[in-house]
Amino acid sequence: EDTEKRISGLAKIHRWLDPDGIFSETAMKDEGFARSMLDTNSAIPDRAPKRLAETLLQRMLPRYAEEVRKKSIMSRAQSFFGNQEQFAVGDTQSTDLEGGGFGELADTRTVLESRDAIHDILSTGVFGRFDTSSHTWQKVFVETRKSSSEISRTTTLTLVDLKNTKRTILPKPLDARVIAERVHGIDAKGKESILTPEFNSLGEAVVEIPIGTEKIVYSIELPMTHEPMADVSEKEFEAFVKKIKRDQGNELTEILKGLPQDITARIRNKKFLALSPKQKVMEIEKIVRSLGYYDVNNQDVSKEKKGKSLEDQILICEERLASLKLDKKNGIGPEKRFAGVCADFASITSALLREAGFPAGVMTGYAMNGKSSERKNNHATACIPWPDGKGGIRFISIDGTPGSSNPAYAWIEGQSVGEKEKGSDIEVREEVVAANIVIEELLQAIQANNVEAIQKLSNGQLEKALNVILQYEVKKSHVHIIESVLSLYQYSGIAHIENKIEKDIELRKMIEGAMGDAIARERRFNPLAEAGKEKAGIALMDLAREYMDKFVRAGIVKNKVEALDKLEQIAGLASRNLDPVEQRAFAAVIGYIRAKKMT
Repeated sequence: EDTEKRISGLAKIHRWLDPDGIFSETAMKDEGFARSMLDTNSAIPDRAPKRLAETLLQRMLPRYAEEVRKKSIMSRAQSFFGNQEQFAVGDTQSTDLEGGGFGELADTRTVLESRDAIHDILSTGVFGRFDTSSHTWQKVFVETRKSSSEISRTTTLTLVDLKNTKRTILPKPLDARVIAERVHGIDAKGKESILTPEFNSLGEAVVEIPIGTEKIVYSIELPMTHEPMADVSEKEFEAFVKKIKRDQGNELTEILKGLPQDITARIRNKKFLALSPKQKVMEIEKIVRSLGYYDVNNQDVSKEKKGKSLEDQILICEERLASLKLDKKNGIGPEKRFAGVCADFASITSALLREAGFPAGVMTGYAMNGKSSERKNNHATACIPWPDGKGGIRFISIDGTPGSSNPAYAWIEGQSVGEKEKGSDIEVREEVVAANIVIEELLQAIQANNVEAIQKLSNGQLEKALNVILQYEVKKSHVHIIESVLSLYQYSGIAHIENKIEKDIELRKMIEGAMGDAIARERRFNPLAEAGKEKAGIALMDLAREYMDKFVRAGIVKNKVEALDKLEQIAGLASRNLDPVEQRAFAAVIGYIRAKKMT
């Protein structure tokens, strides 16, 4: 202890960086200037003084240090390797995020199988609190939303290799939901048993595993496409963080020590501070990836990180990189600062997110890029609670893990937040095109009164197509325009003109005349312009049903079948004044309701 105090008190600065970066470049070029600045400024405190004391002890008393190191490794090995046969997915309340290396990267035993392709990380635990005494990440039970706001699809997963596991979490994407009624255990003879999962506030499902169970088959409901992060304002996000602190204390926001000052300086400059909260998160993910070097031989130093503080672990990553740089064959660029594996980059990303004012933790799981995942795909990322745009909380995975320079491990680098959202845009466009084809088939079948063709579409396919159009195309502004047209018909007196031809003529005149002008003005100066960007597909369905009831109650039509005819007639007469989205969506809703009544 006395040695550590003296080292800490006498330590000289390793490098100097002024907060604003004004003198850095000059100092690097002019040694006299640099020394002058160092002589007149207080030194930056040494990082990880215990680690520094340990290093000096090894240099001064190598034999004694080796004895201590061997004892430490033996005690750690007994606790770590003694449990290797237990399956990695268990149900844990804490994790120390051990990093692997070549051995783990070569483990091709299957962990998960999926009926449909999934391109995401299947979470096995979300941990929000870093315990400084045990140096482990622990769970914080945040109340998250129960289901996604996006259109859902259902798929089935199989969790295999359950040897010696008594209790397990059911891996799933963060935005997915395990369907409680569809969880089954299967033994060696193929016999099924119904399992009852327990759910926590994070939406994680855990099951007790009966003796003899070899695999678990379960169904999940997940968004059809990746759901983008809500692009909230700085003010909105500050209110969100206040709520997190009020509900959880500082467990998700407490600053994590250990990052070099020149790294934290990157999130203090004006350019970064001018970004929106969402852009800041994406930039931090990008920064960590640019600083990281994936160490496929991390097993050489993983034992040194075991049981160490986060500050020590980060310093070991820096020392490891400096060592690897000595071998020019590694081709490590000058911008790289940390050598490690996903576990290291998850902690570094989380630490930098907290420095920037974001609640953050880490997530463990299995990366799945298709229909199966192997043990080598065991992964960890940072994660953050984020507003879902509807008053709820969802967790988002932020992956700072860089790709490997070795082509054999190219799969290690997952998609960034930005890449996921770009990919989602493409998926949405493809889904909308496919949905419009289905709706067109439906409308043609209705026009031909082909009930058999409608019945073929009604078994899930029609619902999916309608949901896609309502979810991804219809906004509040579209609903507002259609409501104006329907309101005009009901309250203008046109509905009570007895002569049908005359009624149609008057309605068209009004829609194309005064109403057409009003719609055009509203499109230019819509007071709901901002709100109009919000999704409102369900509101359009409700609107159609509401006016069917209104037409019947007002005596405009005799029943709901005639009300549907009336909606279709109004949609046709107003088509010149409705934009393509309004035309398609209105026709799709009317066609869907009619098809349901016909079948």
